Amino acid sequence: MSEKIYLHPIPERIWHWIHAILIIFLIISGIQIHWPGSFKVFGGYSNGISVHNWAGILLVCDFFLWLLYNLIDLQTHVTLYSKEGRYTSWHDCEGEILCL
Repeated sequence: MSEKIYLHPIPERIWHWIHAILIIFLIISGIQIHWPGSFKVFGGYSNGISVHNWAGILLVCDFFLWLLYNLIDLQTHVTLYSKEGRYTSWHDCEGEILCL
């Protein structure tokens, strides 16, 4: 069985999933706020506004947690992959187009 290679560490994958879910909540609650009579997923109009506000606040907090994580981790390099192997920076590509 081959070994799985993850391109992103677990905290980044969790952050992306939380971010995606919150954006979906913002879209759905925004639609409910825009058309309160015909689109009722979170209950009434006031519930839609509450969900929208909380999702927005959590999204901003999620962004700052991501920023804090990246400032503490200081892992600013990007690991690049190609068919031939793994590169740790753009300079290791030796002229390959986008290291693909």
